[in-house]
Amino acid sequence: MTSYNFNRCNILLVEDNAYIRNTMEELLRSFKFARISTAENGEEAIDFLKSMHMADNPGPDIIISDLVMSPINGLLIFSAR
Repeated sequence: MTSYNFNRCNILLVEDNAYIRNTMEELLRSFKFARISTAENGEEAIDFLKSMHMADNPGPDIIISDLVMSPINGLLIFSAR
């Protein structure tokens, strides 16, 4: 079985359900990712991504997002500028 090293990979997890968000974060931590950032909704995720851009930080390598959220759904996160 192939082994992967995730210690340089940064993740943004976007989920409005606290139980699911916490469970997913715990699962992702078991893979030893470099950093796992979380957002409770699409608006918070966009603010996070904008702050990363303003700080000249490359941001997350992977975004895992719930699609059904309000006021901004998961798909709109990827089209926001």
